[in-house]
Amino acid sequence: MRSCTGLLPILLGLALSACSKEASYGVDGEASEEGGGYTFPVTFVEMQGGLVEEVSEFSGDVASKRHVYLAFERAGRIVDQPAQEGETVEKGQLLARLDNSVLDAELLAARAMEEVARVEREYAEKELKRFEGMGAAASDADRDSWKFEISLRTATEVQRAAETYRLEKQMEQGSLFAPFSGILVKRDLALGSYATQGATVFELVDLAHREIRLELPQAMAVSLELGIDVLIRSQALASGTLTAKLTAILPSTQSATRTFTGLIDLGPELDQEQQLLPGAYVLVQLETRSAEVESVVPADALVRTGEDWAVVVADEGTPPTARFVPIHILAHDGRRVAVVALEPGSLQPGVKIVVTGTDNVFPFAPLLLQAHQDPSATGLSLPSPSDS
Repeated sequence: MRSCTGLLPILLGLALSACSKEASYGVDGEASEEGGGYTFPVTFVEMQGGLVEEVSEFSGDVASKRHVYLAFERAGRIVDQPAQEGETVEKGQLLARLDNSVLDAELLAARAMEEVARVEREYAEKELKRFEGMGAAASDADRDSWKFEISLRTATEVQRAAETYRLEKQMEQGSLFAPFSGILVKRDLALGSYATQGATVFELVDLAHREIRLELPQAMAVSLELGIDVLIRSQALASGTLTAKLTAILPSTQSATRTFTGLIDLGPELDQEQQLLPGAYVLVQLETRSAEVESVVPADALVRTGEDWAVVVADEGTPPTARFVPIHILAHDGRRVAVVALEPGSLQPGVKIVVTGTDNVFPFAPLLLQAHQDPSATGLSLPSPSDS
């Protein structure tokens, strides 16, 4: 019987040699058939520079700059209402009128009493002048008496004139006029109704002067420049979109949400057909950040490392190895991201940025590289601006 004792050491040595042998790499970085080590397959792109313009979208509401509730300043019954709900009215147009029959009589009497006071005052002035012309024949007591009469009747005339003025103003308060041109969107009191003082009769909206109000996060609002272009999207627009400018940012925040209010003016030159009516919902797109840097990477290359972000660099070697570089996000446009390395010099132009396959790699992990074929495709969600 043949003994195998001498053959066992030889076989064991061959097995140990095969287990310790590393994979050898060809020119393209792929493992050759001679190798036996494990590598992580990933795709990469060479980092390039460029301009990244970040666009954010917010919801907004259309509002009229001039929107009032019209009411009478005194009570009375509505006897005339030439304007109706839904009508377009001009500035100064009569909208409604109260019953003034009692005031008419009171005003007529007040004017008559004012006229009587004027005549009595003029008569006293003539008498004083006559007594002063009599010289020593007229006593000082008579002259003083007529001077007193003039003062008394002058005061009475002023009092009557004030009463006339008060009644005239009350008459004016019985007529309701449009303070500006617009459309009557609501009528609360109809012809024949009794209107109490301050009760709303009409709601008037100015369609020629409108604005869009949108809520902006605090961190974003303080960095925006007034006058930047914004794109308005709404189903109410025939073309679907409208270009305007950011007019103002109100200098007060809503403490509950920590947001500021941005205003976009819809002047007469914009939306001349008045397709965006007050109360309409719109979407507003505006450039919130932009950066032109030498380190621009695909959005899919971003990797979360705890609370921070990083990119994976494939360092040259046999095989190439993974290096995690912590970065700060400057801007992203949904496809590309402008970044800056937190450690100066750790991102050099032309380095290989790993795009796919980063989920399983770790620092110094051996990589099997393949060029990324579609750097514009993004299947992952981007970080929000607040994350950066």
